[in-house]
Amino acid sequence: MKLILIGLLILLIVICQIYKIIKEKEDIVKETFDFLKNYKKQRKYYKHNLDYYKKLDVDGELETIKNDIKKKTKIHNFMYLDGNKKLVETFVPENRTREVKNNINICRSLTKCDQLKDYPQCGYCGSTNRFEYNYTKNKGIGPDVCPPDENGNNMWSLSTYDCNKIQNIKKCSTIKSCTQLQKGTELGELCAWCPSDSKAKVATQGKKALLMYDGIRKGESTTDISGEKCEYLGMPDPEFPDEGPLFDELIRAGNCSACDEPNEDGDSKGNTGTHSRACLNSLWQTPYSKDKTVVQCTTDYDEDNGIKQEYNSMSGPYFKVIRHMQRNLHRPLKNFYNKFQKKTGWNVYMKPEDEPDGYTRRSEKLDNIDTKWKQCFGKNREDEIV
Repeated sequence: MKLILIGLLILLIVICQIYKIIKEKEDIVKETFDFLKNYKKQRKYYKHNLDYYKKLDVDGELETIKNDIKKKTKIHNFMYLDGNKKLVETFVPENRTREVKNNINICRSLTKCDQLKDYPQCGYCGSTNRFEYNYTKNKGIGPDVCPPDENGNNMWSLSTYDCNKIQNIKKCSTIKSCTQLQKGTELGELCAWCPSDSKAKVATQGKKALLMYDGIRKGESTTDISGEKCEYLGMPDPEFPDEGPLFDELIRAGNCSACDEPNEDGDSKGNTGTHSRACLNSLWQTPYSKDKTVVQCTTDYDEDNGIKQEYNSMSGPYFKVIRHMQRNLHRPLKNFYNKFQKKTGWNVYMKPEDEPDGYTRRSEKLDNIDTKWKQCFGKNREDEIV
């Protein structure tokens, strides 16, 4: 009886050992299949992403990267579950993670553009007004980190020059009217007014206020940030190219004209019109100087002279309105005066015996001159204008 019990015990032990061996073998096989399955998923993941970026690549660089990955990638160089269903992470080494985190903290602690010289791994984002770690190691960065501005322009800078450029342009963009520019203030020294779009621009120092970021000056050849424009600056009206520039400099603080002042709603309409009475009157009375002759009207533009409605309804930038006045009023008077002037004063009234050969009222369009003379000076032509 004892022998039977001992035999049964031995048999049970053998069966348990066999079961244990079979179970361990199953686990090994299962883990092996898990690894192989994970490896296939890993390769599929690589291929999916590389195929996607390959479509975006224009230089063929991703094909080189893809081939390199095929050669060097190991099965354990990924994130996966081990046999005990625990997450194993070896795709990003711990020291690399620590390095990235440290750089993020360093870059976000920067406060000035000049500091980018000492921390080339950092950049500045004008959209968020933050310094960030340039994790791409390239010039560009993801739109989730630094989105473009409302016009789609890049706002990510890696150099001190571009960082200052973004900040200066943003400062001047806060100015909504020419009269906001005050002498002696930071913005008054930094910015000047562009009359063609009624916006403040970053200006050069010196005798003339010109565009600082015009795409030509020193530093602009290597910039990744869009510059500024001021239409017609230094350029003539395309319809009248012989008349010279419509304006040749920006308007500095303290020099705003009546046409640059905001209306009752606080809007600047100098570049579009319609224009205020004060604006039109200042244009009407602005001295016109040419060939050493100065024509300056002494009347108001809306005095009872038949031209009020013409200018009240005139749109377009005010610097084109004044050219219209000069073209139709000041210049004809100047030309007539230079042709028939007396030695003293503006008295160009001639007696019949003083008239030059070929002179007739029709040839000189005197009816038209007399009308303009009265509109500008408020007196008849034969009166002496002092």
